[in-house]
Amino acid sequence: MKAQSIALAIIAALGLTGATGAAAQTAAYPNKSIRVIVPFAPGATTDFLGRVIAQQASQAWGQPVVVENRAGAAGQLGVEATARAAPDGYTICVATGALPIYPATKKIDFDPLNDFEFIGLIARVPNVLLVHQSHPAQNLKEFVELAKKDPNQNYASTGSGTNTHFTGEMFKLDAGFNMQHVSYRGGAPAMTDLIAGHVKIMVASLTTAIPHIKSGAIRALAVSAAERSYAVPDVPTFKEQGYPTIETAEWWSLIAPKNTPKNIIDMWATEANKVMKDPSLKEKSPGIEIVTGNSEEMRKLVERELKTWKEVAQKANIKMD
Repeated sequence: MKAQSIALAIIAALGLTGATGAAAQTAAYPNKSIRVIVPFAPGATTDFLGRVIAQQASQAWGQPVVVENRAGAAGQLGVEATARAAPDGYTICVATGALPIYPATKKIDFDPLNDFEFIGLIARVPNVLLVHQSHPAQNLKEFVELAKKDPNQNYASTGSGTNTHFTGEMFKLDAGFNMQHVSYRGGAPAMTDLIAGHVKIMVASLTTAIPHIKSGAIRALAVSAAERSYAVPDVPTFKEQGYPTIETAEWWSLIAPKNTPKNIIDMWATEANKVMKDPSLKEKSPGIEIVTGNSEEMRKLVERELKTWKEVAQKANIKMD
């Protein structure tokens, strides 16, 4: 019995030491380099937000925070890598509004709702319906009338399965006309073709479109926000023009692998909120709206949009890859 008691005491001590060690490791976070996965190529808004937040965290904690651009499949590859990473706080991802769209268009190896810890929303930007200057429509009413007469028109988006693509499909369903979707590998090449007149219609992120709207190279017919954007106050919303359900936005959030400790999630939320309070962000990325949302609010947004985009995919007959 004495030997058994000694053995039990040793096991208990080892368990306590292990627990204490794990707690100490979490408390000491971060004690090495951290990676922030940006699931798109350098240069876009996702990359910009990832870098400013990484810089803030690095300065606050005194550890390198390295941005890793892992582009591909409308951001799916980077998000998938995040889901598979160790839940130790050393892998964070800048997710976009494509997260709840993936299951509607792709066969994926992760659960957008249950395989992550949601740190919170950081920003969003509405989408905008654009036409080349040669397009005859001067407003949304004229656009719909013309579209119903010519179902062979094409419209560009920033990629198949993106928020801009699904906003275009939602509009087609609501207005009752047809257009052919042309998928591009990002907003920049699609915008180049729109300005050149190779494609006459595009649904784009407002941040991508603003410089070209203001230069007069393209014409904006509607923004997909509840209210007009501060950046282009002369452009009416879809809602104003008779389409109240077209209220969509590309959004950005920080996510981490499932079971990442809560204190680490809270640390990231604190640093992200510090960055997003900087008023110069709107000057560096015109059209962007700074938003904050805690983990539970973020979860509810993803849950809601999973249902919305699944319904759009089914009604628009968007096939899975």
